[in-house]
Amino acid sequence: MTTPTEHVEAMKTLCETLNADETIRSAWVDDWGRYSNFAIMVVPVHHDRFTTNRLKARVQRKLRGTGAHLRECFPPEPQYIWNSCEQRREIRGYNRDYWTFDVDYREYDAASNSFAD
Repeated sequence: MTTPTEHVEAMKTLCETLNADETIRSAWVDDWGRYSNFAIMVVPVHHDRFTTNRLKARVQRKLRGTGAHLRECFPPEPQYIWNSCEQRREIRGYNRDYWTFDVDYREYDAASNSFAD
C-alpha cells in the first residue's frame, strides 16, 4: 500500500499552518512511509522546560479533523556537564534544535511492529 497523495498534501498543509504560528521558527515534513506514516520536524522560536508540551498540544490541535493522529514526540535530548564546584550536573545544551513528531493515519501496533489494514 502506498501513501495517498491527499495525505502527503495534508501534512504539507499542516507544516504551512505550523510555520504561520509565531512561536514556531520552521516546520517541515522530513519523511513519509508506505503506510501514511510521517515524520514532522518542528523548530520552536524559544526553548524552555514547557516547550515539548506546548508543541505537542499545537500539533494535536492542528491534526483534529484530518484523520491523522500523533503517535509519538521525540524532543531533543539534553547534554549534561558535571559542575565539580557545586557537585551537580548541569544542562550544557541539547543534541539538536528540533522536535520530531510521528504522525500516522493508520493505527500502529508496536507489539507486532505493523500497521493495521
